[in-house]
Amino acid sequence: MPDFKDLTHEQKDALIVDLVKRLNALEAKLEKNSRNSSKPPSSDGPGRKPKSLRGTSGAKPGAQPGHKGKTLKRVVQPDCIEIHPVAPVCDA
Repeated sequence: MPDFKDLTHEQKDALIVDLVKRLNALEAKLEKNSRNSSKPPSSDGPGRKPKSLRGTSGAKPGAQPGHKGKTLKRVVQPDCIEIHPVAPVCDA
């Protein structure tokens, strides 16, 4: 940093403009995270994640009332029966 006593008024103005540009660039860099740039989530650093702005629908997880389920029923007489023997090497 130069000695301010030796600078002219124009040089001081130029220095202030340069420092303001650098400050704005650094502040813009600080505001970036994985949600508003191409940075990975691991670069976000510690801290709380932003809360979702999406409201709750009130519906419980899973099938909703009135939904017709699809279940494969067990039959008394199957079309074919397959027997799968235990592998002799690994006993799997």
